Amino acid sequence: RGAVPVGAADARARDGSTSNTFKMMFASASRLRARAPSRGAVRVSASASASAPAAGAPGDSPDSESADSGDPYLTSKRLYPHLELDFKPRLSIPALISAVVSSWAAVVAYAVFFSKFHLRHYTLSLKALYLEIFSFAIVGAGAFWVVKTLLAEAQEQARLVPASAAADPDSKFASVDGLDVHYKLSEWDSDSSVSTSESDSKQNQDPKPRIVVSCVHGFGANTYSWERATLQPLAEKLRATAVAHDAPGFGLTERVGDLKRYTPRTNAAIARAMLDLAEGTLNEEDGSKKEKTWNDVVHEMSSDEASATKTAKEKKKSRARRVVVGHSMGGVAAAIAAAEGDIDDVVLVAPAVIAASARAVGDLPETRKEKEKNPLSLLLGACARAFRVVVAFAASPVVLFAVRKLVRSASFWRDGLGKAVGAAARARMRMDATWADGYRRPSAVTGWDAGMVRVVLAAATGGVSLARAVLGATSPTAEADKPENIIEALRLSKARVLIVHGSDDMIVPVGNSRRLAELIPRAEMVEMPGVGHMPHEEAPEAFLDAVTAFVDER
Repeated sequence: RGAVPVGAADARARDGSTSNTFKMMFASASRLRARAPSRGAVRVSASASASAPAAGAPGDSPDSESADSGDPYLTSKRLYPHLELDFKPRLSIPALISAVVSSWAAVVAYAVFFSKFHLRHYTLSLKALYLEIFSFAIVGAGAFWVVKTLLAEAQEQARLVPASAAADPDSKFASVDGLDVHYKLSEWDSDSSVSTSESDSKQNQDPKPRIVVSCVHGFGANTYSWERATLQPLAEKLRATAVAHDAPGFGLTERVGDLKRYTPRTNAAIARAMLDLAEGTLNEEDGSKKEKTWNDVVHEMSSDEASATKTAKEKKKSRARRVVVGHSMGGVAAAIAAAEGDIDDVVLVAPAVIAASARAVGDLPETRKEKEKNPLSLLLGACARAFRVVVAFAASPVVLFAVRKLVRSASFWRDGLGKAVGAAARARMRMDATWADGYRRPSAVTGWDAGMVRVVLAAATGGVSLARAVLGATSPTAEADKPENIIEALRLSKARVLIVHGSDDMIVPVGNSRRLAELIPRAEMVEMPGVGHMPHEEAPEAFLDAVTAFVDER
């Protein structure tokens, strides 16, 4: 007893040394982790958990347990905590069981179908059996994923709220032919400004603002794009009333089923109606409120040139100076609104108006006549339009799924906005969660996803329905809405044009705006170095100085 064989003693010694070695390795690793946590690691102590604020309170980070992660974005102030922008669906046990049962039911149905197929056609081999087992697994996993996704989407849809519940205290809604348009209005505060007694007396005599400004946002944005750093300062600098509205399909504006409401021309009509609203011309002589209908706005925009000229002369002395500012896709709407007349100044910010060649703009009548005489080009054009419409409607479910996944993600907006802005604003934006929250708010409103899909469908069809588009029907303004025709109409209008573009724009190249400035004789070009696609958000002071200098020139 007590005697140990030599071989056993050696083995025990080796095991002991190995064990000590691993203990030392794990101890070193533990000390390193305690000294410097890895990326994304979170350490929560008892004291930190006790002192942490309650979830959902204003200013909370997306994940309260990530306060010690070191990312300023996660600890920065948050907007709209009551909307649960960071909501994550969690399936209950019964929901998961139903998904599993559905997947097995799909596998059984698939197996029954294939067993009948094999009995009729060929003898089952071992290789075919392996392939079928693999296919069964794919069918089961696919069915489980589909059911789980549908149940999670049901939770997402259940948390959505009406636009009125997601609105701010200063939000306003105006009815335009039954369409509830959300907008923000900022007025010049004459009490906080230093002005002479003469200007004060004039202001008291004439309650109408001297300048009215309508701001139109770009694709995927909303009024927050302007109100973040531009809307109120613009009103103060110009001593004006500035209005920014949500385009149909975005923000808190009502989503309807009619595709023609999602076209740039519709957005242009709303921008012009916002000018009337800011000027106060929606009030009747007796002081009662009279909302302008959609038909009224369209009728004014489509009136003949003689009557428009006469109306302009009659109202020139009494009306305020009218300015339209459009960013990116909103620049298209702003250009259309200015081309219709009765607009004094238009500011295009990184406009998505494709600058056609000088020949395409100058020879519009001759080019149009040549195309009308060529039956082959007409046939090919009709076939191309029908194919584009069918593909757009067929792909709409995929677009809807992609939109839901992307827009709900905070990282999508953080990375997307980071790529859209210049290098100087990128670091500042990535540390500020309010920037992304301002763009994400519409994702908490009922019908937001269908509205964005309709914007895409309206761009493909010109605002007509699927059946009419397949049959060859086009929008009545399809020819006028072409980029070269918009540029030509803007050239012929009396509006002064200012183009503001960042030199580091990766979405709309600055060269497009340079060509656009060459095509419009009265256009002025301001290129902001080091700025990306959003000059009014990245460098608001420089942007406001450029706009103020342009407006004050007149």
